[in-house]
Amino acid sequence: MTLSESQKEIQKDIQKGKISVIIPACNAADSIVRCVGSILRSDFSNLEILIIDDGSEDETLTHCQTLAGEHKQIRVLHQENSGVSAARNRGLDEAVGEYITFVDADDAVTPQMLSILLELIQDSDIAGCGFEQTHEAAQVPAGGGQNAVQRMTGETFIQSQLLQGDTRIWSKLLRRAVIGSHRFLEGLTIGEDMLFLLSVIQPGTQITLTEQKLYGYYVNPRGAMEKPFTPSYFDQITCWELAEKDIQQRFPQISQDRQCAGRIGALKVTAAMLTAGKLSALSSEKRRAHQEETQRIRKILSEEAGKEDVKTMLPAGYAEKAGLFRISPDLYFLIYGTMKKMRTGKKSPEAVQAPSGQRIVCYMHAGSGNHGCEAIVTGLLTGLKEADRQNQRTASQDIILLTNSAEEDRRYLPESICSIREEQKFSEHRIKHVLYYLYRKVTGDRESFLRFRYQPAFAGQNPAAAVSIGGDNYCYPIMVQDLILANRMFRSQGVKTLLLGCSIEPALLLPEEEGGLPDSERGGFTASALLEDLNRYERILARESLTYEALKK
Repeated sequence: MTLSESQKEIQKDIQKGKISVIIPACNAADSIVRCVGSILRSDFSNLEILIIDDGSEDETLTHCQTLAGEHKQIRVLHQENSGVSAARNRGLDEAVGEYITFVDADDAVTPQMLSILLELIQDSDIAGCGFEQTHEAAQVPAGGGQNAVQRMTGETFIQSQLLQGDTRIWSKLLRRAVIGSHRFLEGLTIGEDMLFLLSVIQPGTQITLTEQKLYGYYVNPRGAMEKPFTPSYFDQITCWELAEKDIQQRFPQISQDRQCAGRIGALKVTAAMLTAGKLSALSSEKRRAHQEETQRIRKILSEEAGKEDVKTMLPAGYAEKAGLFRISPDLYFLIYGTMKKMRTGKKSPEAVQAPSGQRIVCYMHAGSGNHGCEAIVTGLLTGLKEADRQNQRTASQDIILLTNSAEEDRRYLPESICSIREEQKFSEHRIKHVLYYLYRKVTGDRESFLRFRYQPAFAGQNPAAAVSIGGDNYCYPIMVQDLILANRMFRSQGVKTLLLGCSIEPALLLPEEEGGLPDSERGGFTASALLEDLNRYERILARESLTYEALKK
């Protein structure tokens, strides 16, 4: 998008050495003060902060006006709600700095970010830094990462960075002269950053990057990528189609490179399948209203997914999913739609209920009697109840024992100390077993079976902790596999995990070439993967043995 002649005529005089920080803000009352505060604490002072209130319906505008009254370098602009691209374009029209950077209203920066980027851009046109994901809005990052610096041309940046995932416009500083009349494409909800960044890059553009994580990016559970399906979700496909055309026109050598062409095709297929995944969550009745979108996805997959150069670039499982969709969208929607409804899966922070009280789940892969763990289980559960009593809690711990042999465990465990729940069994859900099998086969999602089996542990809300109890848990391949996957499944949903009363076969922890077991006897996991899994536990209380000593080392 380019400026009109009238816009060019009213362009402000550019102030040499000044950085203009452009912040689009819409309903950001909870974070805008902290966001701006992180910029005000910058060790670089020659800056202006432009906040564009994009039709906020909360107290965002009031907060911004208060900030502007306290700090002369802040200017606040207000407009009717027009989207983030329009807000950024308004900021570009008003900015007077020689350099431009963009910060989102729920993000934050380190005090050193602007000065470091300004130093890097002296011999370049664009400078960029790494970022740290945060789960709290406007949280200042710790500023870690290597102090390594890379310098490259625009063409190299597109090949090695943009097509590999660095499509962000935030965390970058750009010379105003490089931006020129380029503007963000309005009307897109996904991909507008990438298209703008691509548009300002020319073959001779010089770009310098540091790996230092100087920008704090808030993973917003209400962000565009996390919302249920809407037609605008196709923007992620549209943006890569537009990018492909731009690259073909201005960088023909990139589009002719088989690896780069394969990567572009893979990005289009991935975007199409992500959109298909959103469609699968709709009811069949609502999905019928999107036949045109379904056919668009199928067309992209038919054109791209079968190419060898594309298949080698696709994430694991995507080639199989794309193949299934090409054969039958209805079958794809049946399998994935059913799975989305049945699985507890990974949930966004907003979707997960906070634990009620301190629910604790203790789980095993067979009846505790079969393991000879009666003393461990009874001792643990009785101890939890006793701690409850001594701490005089008003609400008792919700202690659940999850087992596949509930009848056996009820013989020696009084119901007064825990609630015994039986795992779901595929033998009682034949159709679901087939669907889960197909889903796991196509996606490679090894945790899906555990999510089905352990659904009774959640019952509408996540537990605070999950305790794996057993004697020989890490001695048999099938138990190793189940425990690793269960640990990952619980951890992926924010549940703390503990390993209690377990013996671990020493040979499991050593690579085969050092006398360890082959991977096939480790449940298909390598020794390093097993050690990595053990490190995920909050605490391990194992029997003091040779294995325990090896683990401590």
